[in-house]
Amino acid sequence: MSTRQNLQPGNLTGRCLTLRTDQPLQPRLQRQPSSDYHFISHWVVDASLESVAGLLQNYERQAEWWQSVLLRTERLDSENPVGTGTTFRYLVSGFLPYSIQFLTRITAVESPFEIKIEAAGAFMGEGFLRLNNTKNSGTRMDSEWKIRARHPLIRRLSFLFRPVFAQNHIWAMQRGEKGLSLALAKPDLSGDDLRKQLPRPTFPHNLSFFTRRIRWKPWTKSWEAAYEYGNS
Repeated sequence: MSTRQNLQPGNLTGRCLTLRTDQPLQPRLQRQPSSDYHFISHWVVDASLESVAGLLQNYERQAEWWQSVLLRTERLDSENPVGTGTTFRYLVSGFLPYSIQFLTRITAVESPFEIKIEAAGAFMGEGFLRLNNTKNSGTRMDSEWKIRARHPLIRRLSFLFRPVFAQNHIWAMQRGEKGLSLALAKPDLSGDDLRKQLPRPTFPHNLSFFTRRIRWKPWTKSWEAAYEYGNS
């Protein structure tokens, strides 16, 4: 009998590295499980709660304002309204020269301004996203992810390059905050007009012929296949 532990959200250890995108990386890494990560991010944008929620829920525009990270996104169940059970697949990159594919699924919609999500594939775990008003009529977005990396490169080299992989995530989140802020500040911009004012992906993903050659992994076709891959 196999002794491998399925990577269900409840099975993730709590002894993960906690990072904030608004603070320097802390060096307390030696006692952490090498491929487990715990990310806490805070974005603050100068826009109303309703405006922020509206743009975040417009999933088709994510790859516009977050173009330096989201290379490709697809919704797998487009025939149903967005809500609990809605599943997306993502092809993403950071400043490091590799890409990652994974799926997310909404597990609960607590309110128009709070959702819970789980991930499967190259990342296995769970997270949430919550919006709140700030004192100056802006919006603060809090997100938290507890994941286990199943991407072969990250899984095998986290014991050595864990701070670099963590910084790659922080970089990606900082680009997201900047892109979301710009899209909300200039609502008349969209498509290529918005993209021209935002950073492009880093090398080699800034080369369109290179990115076009990246194919979806077979296991990204369904949540069940991604979950099985993540537990293999």
